[in-house]
Amino acid sequence: MKRILLCAVFVGACSSRGSINITRDFDSSVAVMDGAVAAVDAPLVDVSMKGNDVPTADVGFPVDVPAVMVDVPVVMDIGSACRSDRECSASGMVCDLSRGACVECVRPADCLVAGQMCASNRCVAGFDSGVPTDRGTPVDLGVVRDAGPGATLITGLGGTAGFGTDCLTASDDGSYVAPGADGGAGSPIALGSGFGAGLSLHGQRYPSVYLNNNGNLSFGGALAGYTADPFPRAAGTSTPIIAPWWADVDTRATAAPGTNQVCFVSEPSRFIATWNQVGYYTSHIDRRNSFQVIVTPLGSSGDFDVELRYSRCEWITGDASGGMGGFGGTPAQAGVDFADGMVTPAHSLALPGSGTPTVINLCRTSNGSMPGVWRIRVQAGVPGFLAF
Repeated sequence: MKRILLCAVFVGACSSRGSINITRDFDSSVAVMDGAVAAVDAPLVDVSMKGNDVPTADVGFPVDVPAVMVDVPVVMDIGSACRSDRECSASGMVCDLSRGACVECVRPADCLVAGQMCASNRCVAGFDSGVPTDRGTPVDLGVVRDAGPGATLITGLGGTAGFGTDCLTASDDGSYVAPGADGGAGSPIALGSGFGAGLSLHGQRYPSVYLNNNGNLSFGGALAGYTADPFPRAAGTSTPIIAPWWADVDTRATAAPGTNQVCFVSEPSRFIATWNQVGYYTSHIDRRNSFQVIVTPLGSSGDFDVELRYSRCEWITGDASGGMGGFGGTPAQAGVDFADGMVTPAHSLALPGSGTPTVINLCRTSNGSMPGVWRIRVQAGVPGFLAF
């Protein structure tokens, strides 16, 4: 059972007009009211099943006045009332005197990262290159600000953005489906000849991988789960997984060519998958993430190296995972987990901050000397950080 608190509002009126608690039951396809009383001038909002969303305009509100909290209208991003910057300083914010509210910024000088500008009370910058100057934006809701810079993503692989010509169809919880396949739960992608009989995981060899929209690779079958389970997962609960950023990625919103897209290349001795400037559920692209996973075999033994690269970190949670505006709820999980519950020897390795708000810092931290780069070696099925 997953619950989302929806607040039907007119701009500026959320605190005075009440709220509606609606339960979204994604397992039974039921949306029910939890005994709340709707405001007189706030019509009931029907929440559709995940993956079959109704645009805001369909629930009776004007298009330019978002009706529900999960669409994050500007009024929801302000902090407490204020009359001076001093009243906002404890939360790292400043006072917008015109609105009488604590906000992230009013002028460029309020932003903590060089080169950022202030737009709609948020610190923003251009993020489309994946180069070392690609910086994370400060975030609200009490999350530690990400000062960047992130890692450089590997490009030159073909395609519009240089991340490959084989890409997932824009979706919410989908997986890669090969051309001509019947669809369904996704298609296995064959690993190259350099992988021998395949990767050795959980005592089995896997000659192919499934590429899932929600920030991970899985083995033995596709994975549609959008709310990450903490590592290590209990035995038999799911498939082995390599997760650069397991969270509710949503690539359905229209964006510039080559962006908000997941692509891959499978070479003889390297598999690379890239999530380039991807948004989050429900079809939000106000904040985007860019990250990449590179899997390299260590000969034909089944042992392998995993490199996770983070270029842009702006959101950690989708709306259906309890988030609002990309934060809160159940944050992203990152690392390797073979879903066998093994603790000794450990068959699971989570990156620092996984499942917590500080996962946003993966763009500027590392287990080596390169910010935004994390390296893991898996030998005899046991993952460990690889020094570099």
